[in-house]
This record gives sequence, structure tokens and C-alpha cells, in this order.
Amino acid sequence: MSANWSEKQRQHFDQSVDVYQRMYGEDSPFHQAMTQRLLRFIDPQPEQMALDVGCGFGRLSIALLQAGCRVTGVDISQPSLDQLSQRVRCLDLADRFEARCQPLQKITEKARYHLLCGRGILHHLEHPVAALAKLRATLVPGGRAVFMDPNPLNPAWVPFILFHPTLSWSLERHYLRGTPRHSHKMLQQAGFEKIEHRFIGMLPPPLWGRFSQMTKLEDKLTSLPALRALSMYIIISGTR
Repeated sequence: MSANWSEKQRQHFDQSVDVYQRMYGEDSPFHQAMTQRLLRFIDPQPEQMALDVGCGFGRLSIALLQAGCRVTGVDISQPSLDQLSQRVRCLDLADRFEARCQPLQKITEKARYHLLCGRGILHHLEHPVAALAKLRATLVPGGRAVFMDPNPLNPAWVPFILFHPTLSWSLERHYLRGTPRHSHKMLQQAGFEKIEHRFIGMLPPPLWGRFSQMTKLEDKLTSLPALRALSMYIIISGTR
């Protein structure tokens, strides 16, 4: 990322960490469900080394730790990492977690991680192919990258971003490049293989937590080709 772009991102997330915690944290049944569905697709194994990029306050890092992974969480927002580190200590998981406040271009490890993960990070990358190629190098041969990002085919994102009191269109607008075709092309150009994608988040967020059969209904709806392309999120993965 350029210094200007990275600084804009840092300032936004430093100022908004509490808002993001309320929006996407443990009090949101919808986002808890999305994290669990993402985790199911990642399929982490105990003692695997995982790199969570753009980890924020840790919705995915915590889930990976609880699945038995050793996790490195990278973010440019120190307040977000402070909040995550406190949660990790409270859950007695600190011996398997490392927090790093740094931009992605300063990640230098080679062939260390079994898993490379990110939730909501791809659309914040100014130069995604270059960033993904660098991140690919952190994986061991056969290591797997899994990302979850907003689905631009869902028209609800435009008004949600435009009228949200905290979100910034200038920082979120690149979600529009995250179509399945373009996401596939980005990972391919970065050197990933066995690229695949799937959709999640078919049911509206307010419905989650109200009915006991939401997961089964979600699975049913996202299995229908005519409907699943309108889901809120895309999961895209590839291997080194």
C-alpha cells in the first residue's frame, strides 16, 4: 500500500474500533454465524500455523485459536490489536498468539504458515495482486489461503456503505472489484492454484438469532444457483 492509502486506513480503523466491535462482534448473531461458516470452510487443524491478515479485533483469530491453531494476527490498527490481545489473554490463549502492528508489505516470513486467512481484507488492499503474491510466499507448499469479503453482486451494500455513520465509501469502494471472476483472476495472477469460491450470508442479518433452524435454511438457500449469487459475502480460496 502507498503511505497515504495505508495512513487513511489506519486512521479510520483506529477511530472506529469500538464501532466495529459492536457491529461485528460477539453480540451479532449474524456475524458470529458467518465466522463459524468461514471457519468450517477453512477447516483448521490443531497446531497448524495460521496468519490472519487484517485481523482487527479478532473475530477470526479467536476462532482459529479456539480450533487449536497457533495464530499470528497482523493489522495496521494498534487499538484493534490491543483489544484483541486483551481478549486472547482473558481466554487464556496468549501462549499461541502473536499480534503484529504492521502493513502487509513488511511481512517477511517465507514458507512458515499452513493457513493464510482474512475476513474483509481484500477490498482494503490498494494493489491486491502484489499483496497477495507476497502473502502467498508466507505459506508452506500446499498451504491454503481463504478470504471472505463483501459480495458486490448484492445491491444492498451500496446504500449500506453510503448511509452508514462510520463507514467511508472512499475506503470501502474497492469491494466492487470482488466479483467471483475478478477475485479468481487476482488469486491466479498472484500465483495461487486450485482456486474456488462460494457464497454465504443469504439470509438478512436481523433474522439470525431469532429462529433455531437458520443454519439449515441458509445451507438450503445458498445451494440454489439462482439465489446464492446475491449472498452478502464471497469466500474465495487457493493453495500455494
